[in-house]
Amino acid sequence: MKIKSLLLALSLLSTMHFAVAKEKNYPVEAYNSVVLTFAKGDFRLSREESEKLKAFSNSVKSKGEPAKIEVAAWSDEEHQEGVNLSKPFRDLARMRILAVTDQLNKEFGNLKYIGTYNMAESVQGLGRYYHSSEAELEAVFAKKETGTLEPQDFDLMRKDGAPSKAVVIFKINLK
Repeated sequence: MKIKSLLLALSLLSTMHFAVAKEKNYPVEAYNSVVLTFAKGDFRLSREESEKLKAFSNSVKSKGEPAKIEVAAWSDEEHQEGVNLSKPFRDLARMRILAVTDQLNKEFGNLKYIGTYNMAESVQGLGRYYHSSEAELEAVFAKKETGTLEPQDFDLMRKDGAPSKAVVIFKINLK
């Protein structure tokens, strides 16, 4: 019982919350994130990290409906600008993404949208922007398409992401 209470407290402390008001007649949205840590070389969530994600998911459910979820996972190596890490590291990050998304689907059922980002890949996808300046990022996000990563998501990933980590970001339509 004490472990569950501790895990819940840790998950709430690791949560970032800020609200964004949309145009009239749209619900208020919130962004919440949690950082998960993997054992070096392992793609499975430990029992503690699994409980942390479950507690975080329950916290999200109590606040409203998840509109979308973003998952970024790192391998055990630092992100390299302009190059992909070796295949074993890309595969490790990919397997970590699958471990997290599998648990999220168990918690929420079939989700409409889960964006996934393998941070061991730099040449394609999100990794190519990871070391970009703020001006470059503004230009990228100005071309926003429906369902794409939002600046708030990217900022949280860049701030909290690191080797052996996964960052899970929920965009929530508040009750």
